[in-house]
Amino acid sequence: MSETTHRCPACGRILDGPPLRCSGYRWHLSTLEAWEKLAPFDQGFALYMQGSWPMSEIADQSNPYAQGSTAWDKFRQGEALAVQEAQDGEE
Repeated sequence: MSETTHRCPACGRILDGPPLRCSGYRWHLSTLEAWEKLAPFDQGFALYMQGSWPMSEIADQSNPYAQGSTAWDKFRQGEALAVQEAQDGEE
């Protein structure tokens, strides 16, 4: 497997792209445009789960909301859930 081959985290199929997509599991790497339209909680979740992927358009993003705001808190809650799910998946 070459270093440019990526597999779906859900089913293991080789991903097509860009953007990276799985034809079998309907998993895809979010575009920046799609990420910006998500609710703050979902933005935080997606950023943690996909921000480190090669070719990720959201890799350089961070919490865009004012610290202490409700939206900022929701973003952080989404990140926290993603961390928990990633850790649970490793056990």
